Amino acid sequence: MRSRLRGLPLLLVALASGLACAAAVVVPPADWLIDHVRILSAPDLEGRAPGTPGADRAARHIARVFQEAGLRPGGDAGSYLQAFRVPTGTRLGTTNTLTVLDPKPRTLVVGRDFVPLAVSTAGDVTGDVVFVGYGITAPDLHYDDYAGVDVRDKIVIAMTQEPRARDPASPFRRPDAYHYSERRHKIINAREHGARAILLVSHPAADRDTLPALRGVSQPWGMLAAAVTRPVADSVLAAAGRSLADRAAAIDHALAPQSEALTGTKI
Repeated sequence: MRSRLRGLPLLLVALASGLACAAAVVVPPADWLIDHVRILSAPDLEGRAPGTPGADRAARHIARVFQEAGLRPGGDAGSYLQAFRVPTGTRLGTTNTLTVLDPKPRTLVVGRDFVPLAVSTAGDVTGDVVFVGYGITAPDLHYDDYAGVDVRDKIVIAMTQEPRARDPASPFRRPDAYHYSERRHKIINAREHGARAILLVSHPAADRDTLPALRGVSQPWGMLAAAVTRPVADSVLAAAGRSLADRAAAIDHALAPQSEALTGTKI
């Protein structure tokens, strides 16, 4: 498998550096850079995903530029290319179960009620459940869904999106705050607070309640992680007399966390 082109700006720097090595202090003209941007972002390169013909075509193009720049090859068999393995797919393991133990035992169905996330660690965990709102800790915005709740060794449920997602005046709509709504922040934040597992659920105001496809980075992030449907999350919150809709509305109204341990609920 040929190497994937990971970022256009870095490639352009590499190409420019190649010319600089061949002849001292050569600054590529803007038209030259734009031409390579067009070539490497062309539709027929198919996004340069690993293992695709488009990635191979992009790699060959860059190799030609290196050769024209006079760089000495340092790849496989004296070429400008170096092969390495890249995982390009994720699939479910042989056993994937999620069971609500209390207050009413029931086993959920993978693919219908829940799905493991690609970054989930393999393992087994049983624990009490804590609802952590949006799962966000944002010191710069004076907002923390984990303030006042103990989630160590517990299972947390967090919603997608961020407070007041449709309000342009919300502090979370600032460009420097967008990352708080990302799945990465929510999962790593739960791990950093000591949770054993996180269940992500689509916000009640989202247009669709669909489970995410099993794809993306497959390197485990150090905790169990799965997505569940809204009916599953609502059934867990119902034991505490709550619902996703009322929790989301309360958070957005006050722009303040409404996190709480769901007493008597265990997964």
